[in-house]
Amino acid sequence: MHLDQPIILDSGSSSTKVGFKSDSIPVDVFQTVIGYTEDLSSLRHSDLLIYDLEYYIGERALSSKRVKKLLYPVWNLVIDWESIEKLWHYAFFDRLHVNPNYNPIMVVESFYSTRGQQEKIAEIMFEVFCVPQLLLSKSPLLCLYAAGKTTGVIVESSASITIVVPIYKGTIIRHAITYSSIGGYSITKYLQKMLGNKYAQLKRQKFSHLIDELKKKHCYVSLNAEREKKVFMKTKKFNKEFILPSGDIGIMEEERFRAPELLFDPLLNGHNDEPIQNLILESIKKCDLTIRKELLDNLILCGGNTLLHGFRERLDKELNLLFEEKLGFKIKSFENREFFPWIGGRILCEYAEKTDLWLSRKKYLETGIDSAPFLSYFL
Repeated sequence: MHLDQPIILDSGSSSTKVGFKSDSIPVDVFQTVIGYTEDLSSLRHSDLLIYDLEYYIGERALSSKRVKKLLYPVWNLVIDWESIEKLWHYAFFDRLHVNPNYNPIMVVESFYSTRGQQEKIAEIMFEVFCVPQLLLSKSPLLCLYAAGKTTGVIVESSASITIVVPIYKGTIIRHAITYSSIGGYSITKYLQKMLGNKYAQLKRQKFSHLIDELKKKHCYVSLNAEREKKVFMKTKKFNKEFILPSGDIGIMEEERFRAPELLFDPLLNGHNDEPIQNLILESIKKCDLTIRKELLDNLILCGGNTLLHGFRERLDKELNLLFEEKLGFKIKSFENREFFPWIGGRILCEYAEKTDLWLSRKKYLETGIDSAPFLSYFL
């Protein structure tokens, strides 16, 4: 059977990235959110199923006035399978304009994806979409492939998590993984709290996507938060105006740098998580002394939070203060790093064609996911 080119699918907590193997970066990116026009609590008192409800996906879900309930089907892991199935259908048929019957599908997994999650992904892909082949791999490994490395420390800060994963010669050093619950959503929530104290209308949950856009547009990481605060007290030239939902003018002041400061000082908003610089130090300390230098030579940044202006410079400063021994380290901040899991998936597709890592639909229907070649390869 002739197969069309593989599709790479990365549904993260914030956005879904999708495209073909021939694309250098995802051809389409949209919000991983689905908006239903009915209050889902009403289902308890009717014969309706969630499949029967009218819904919108992505940006339309966030902007439509008809939407009564927003669902985010991914939080590190897939937590709503009915909604993610709708979202994947939308990705294939409405965004890529393909029926995936003839397209092998490469799905990016969270590092914490379980066998149960893998089985459910396979069930949907093979039994609902009837894809011919499937390949799964975890995000940190794919980030490493995207960087063109086999050894390094993946420092991934995304919407729902910040995770540090050391990898040596293609093998994840599992006992040395460290993570924090501080991610992009935490920063957005903190920014909304601060701006909501100034503008009461912004406290409403329905405006969280507006706050997220303000974060991406105006927030940055300072080298020294206390010194930066004094600058804002002396001058207004760094303030940024924005339009409030009411149509009035709002002003972002020190919130611009205070919100992202959460990555380096989680206690600012009452979080007990470790700062990102401590996560890296703890991870390195758990690795064998003989490989630490190689790991430190490749601190690879990925995830949307690392795109914040000033992030790399601040991390460099904090690590220099933190490391007692002058081991030396190199922070790598590549272009398009917000797409690294997807890009790594594209690279893996090329490799998989030569090494037969794909699980075919025929084999899946005979033995299930247990026979998948990629399961043993990525142990």
